[in-house]
Amino acid sequence: GLVIFDVQTGKIISTQEDFLMSPYDIAWSPNGSRLVATGDMGYGFRRWRVDTDKSVRLYDPRVAAFATQLAWSSDGKRIASVHADGTLCFWTASTNQCDGYIKAHFLQALSLAWSPDGGQIATGGGIIRVWDTSTGNLLRSFGLNDGSIYSQLEWLPSGTLISLETGYAEAE
Repeated sequence: GLVIFDVQTGKIISTQEDFLMSPYDIAWSPNGSRLVATGDMGYGFRRWRVDTDKSVRLYDPRVAAFATQLAWSSDGKRIASVHADGTLCFWTASTNQCDGYIKAHFLQALSLAWSPDGGQIATGGGIIRVWDTSTGNLLRSFGLNDGSIYSQLEWLPSGTLISLETGYAEAE
């Protein structure tokens, strides 16, 4: 499960239990009121309001693998999820629906990062791909082409993309 603590008092603010798998990625909404976490049933993930402890499950039948990473858009209106089957979903937070579905990688998608302006998103697997968040079009692909796995991405305000490159995969 997940536990949220008040740092000043050490008291529990909110808890979520009954995950199918242990959650291994979480992402706070920009205003700090909502949290999403991987590990929920049927390749879905969970979103909840911290002040009420009320949660909702986000699931799309097109996704055939667990979410590997989650990220909120800077305006808090959308959530992006990448999945072990190589898919990328854009979720509308107000409806909890995947309104944008992309087969982003052939093998697996492990990481993602929104551009600072929210207009693009980068996904990482055996290569890094950059997508237009409005149209879903692939804008560019790059990487070392040496079997690297891009397991974590961060897009800085300067426009620089940082990647944690680990392990090896077959070329995509």
